[in-house]
Amino acid sequence: ALFNGIWDLICKFYEKPLWKYVVELNTDDLLDKISFSYIDDAISSSEARSILEQKKRNLVPAINNVIQNGFPCYTTAVGWLGYSDEKMTKLIHNALENGWTHFKIKVGQDINQDFKRLKLVRNLIGPKNVLMIDANQVWSVNESICFINKLKEFNLFFVEEPTNPDDILGFGKIKAALPHVKLATGEVCHNRVMFKQFLENRSLDFCQIDSCRMASLNEIIPIMLLAEKLNIPIIPHAGGVGLCEYVQHLNIINKLLISNNKIELSEYAESCVEHIENPAVINRGHYCTPLNSGYSAIIKKKSLEDYSFPSGNYWKFSS
Repeated sequence: ALFNGIWDLICKFYEKPLWKYVVELNTDDLLDKISFSYIDDAISSSEARSILEQKKRNLVPAINNVIQNGFPCYTTAVGWLGYSDEKMTKLIHNALENGWTHFKIKVGQDINQDFKRLKLVRNLIGPKNVLMIDANQVWSVNESICFINKLKEFNLFFVEEPTNPDDILGFGKIKAALPHVKLATGEVCHNRVMFKQFLENRSLDFCQIDSCRMASLNEIIPIMLLAEKLNIPIIPHAGGVGLCEYVQHLNIINKLLISNNKIELSEYAESCVEHIENPAVINRGHYCTPLNSGYSAIIKKKSLEDYSFPSGNYWKFSS
């Protein structure tokens, strides 16, 4: 939180959105701001410099492209656990009408119910749209192998966090047992060393960085660089509550400065968006590129006052 706040203040001082401030930095200045400690055996600063300099050759047209077209995302909002079939149907119809093509559904309470929900969703979105699932860490390794095997017929783009998110070897076992199923994880990886091990062991197929779990860009950018070296796509986690406002900048930094991977995608969930001063803007399943200065995730003053414990109105009138 402290580092995110510092980056926000720096960008406001220079009157630039964070992504623009970062991509316009001199390469050596950027490298001075990030840390390769404990991961320099996996990626060196000279390797990072080479990646950055190569991408900067086409920076101007790439910036124009991302301002004009935004960045593709998927919605998590249509398939939370506990939603009735009727509610999911209504939400999916609305999402399709608004241009969404990528959908993530929560699973993990009951495998038979999971199968039923995925059959409904796949029928609603059709065969051409993209479907993903998220088990939120509930299965064991053996259960993951068994249950994913039952659900893979729905043509899943990825399976997110099927088991304990610290179990690098367990993820590897799942991948070995199900080589044609893609695994995604990383939203709760708490430091760059954890990511180094996941990435070098190839225990994941999609790297889900989180904008608030690690030490801000100082630790996130080195992970992006390592993922690029290993040709592993970044698909960031963004479960609402300000995360989407942060992650839209990370998507653009990765696209413009680092990644050559053809897979470009990010999560979007509008949880608590009513409390954000400058919420991320979505158009036809794409983040619209933010142009205001700063790092975007600013909570409204009234929300801070109302929910401050124990003096806020929320606590005063809820007892």
